Amino acid sequence: MDKTHQNWLSNDGKTSLLLQLAYNIASELHIDVVFTCKPRNFDSEYIYIAQAGDYSSEVFDRIHIKYVHNEEELRKYFAAFYMQASLPTTVVIDDFVVFFQSWDGRHQSGQARSSCDLVVVRTLCLAHDAITYVR
Repeated sequence: MDKTHQNWLSNDGKTSLLLQLAYNIASELHIDVVFTCKPRNFDSEYIYIAQAGDYSSEVFDRIHIKYVHNEEELRKYFAAFYMQASLPTTVVIDDFVVFFQSWDGRHQSGQARSSCDLVVVRTLCLAHDAITYVR
């Protein structure tokens, strides 16, 4: 398919599905959505959004891309969530587990797995607290 007939970017389809979810939420509920991902997810291939329609529509103005490189940046984002000028009610995280894959490699001890699990739980708790704050 020609590049002009496709919409946005991805390497396997999961990013396309999650971006479609963000689009649907922004379109149907008329709310701001933050799409959080690693920059590499938008570097190579095109993402297809089935119902995108007009790219200049106000729906795309309500989807905000937040690039984070690792789990630490993801936690910092949620820890400082309340300081944003405009608080989104929905955050979509693309490839959540990818943020933690390099973590195991940095900690070679026998406790690396449980330590990584703890970091994941802490990150999810910060995300929950941030969204609860908005509500």
